[in-house]
Amino acid sequence: PLAALGIQYGWVYQNKRATAPTTVMPPVPFVGGAALVLGLLAAALIAGWPAETIGLGIGLVVVFVLGVLEDRWPMRRRFWFAGMVAAAAAAVIGGQHFVTHTGPVLGPFEIPLSIFSLPFTIAFVGVIALGFRTIDRADGLCDGQALISSLALTIVAIILASQQATAWPLPGFAAVAQSLIGALLGLAFYTWRRPGRRLAAIYLGSAGAMMLGLLLGWLALQVHAGFGEAGIGIGGVLWLFAVPLADLLFYGLRRLLAGQNWTAKDR
Repeated sequence: PLAALGIQYGWVYQNKRATAPTTVMPPVPFVGGAALVLGLLAAALIAGWPAETIGLGIGLVVVFVLGVLEDRWPMRRRFWFAGMVAAAAAAVIGGQHFVTHTGPVLGPFEIPLSIFSLPFTIAFVGVIALGFRTIDRADGLCDGQALISSLALTIVAIILASQQATAWPLPGFAAVAQSLIGALLGLAFYTWRRPGRRLAAIYLGSAGAMMLGLLLGWLALQVHAGFGEAGIGIGGVLWLFAVPLADLLFYGLRRLLAGQNWTAKDR
């Protein structure tokens, strides 16, 4: 139904290249973000997400609106950046877990963050969200990579809980992680290529990609700080998101060196 509405009202991505001169590539609606919103809202109401996810919910609404506007109209970078910071801040403050030190990610030296803990944590979540937005624009692998990362985070949380005899699940983590994995599996039916379907039926769009990034950044923060000193370090978290972060770095760097807009969509 959402795909039909997207085509009806012009919320589509027009493919600029065909696979062969005689092949016609139809336009694809970018309504995956709206589908995710509806799926996660249903999951939150049915499963009863706890109070600590309220900030995350506010952040998801902010990035969804931001992404929808960006998909339809050009947006000044400072407005888009301010919205991303606000969304990450709402998710971080609501979750009440913060990065307090850098850990050994910079070598043998650990830098305590002290008063910079909150802004560093907001930047940490925001960069992960930006990485998934970038990977969606660069090569369209955002939903598959998000499923891999969400499964990896869940496995890490289970291992940490079993080793530390900590009550499983962490408050809010299991509800959000399970809802996200379920939503991504549902989305995969329409986006993954299979015999008889060479083209995705829908695309995520900026709204969907940024929502996935924000959700995964929030989950990563839980497995880092939710277990206290036993939690996975910042370096371990970065490995779980190596592909989108590498895309963010090299995709943006190549475009900047070429004098291009590093935030523009690829073909």
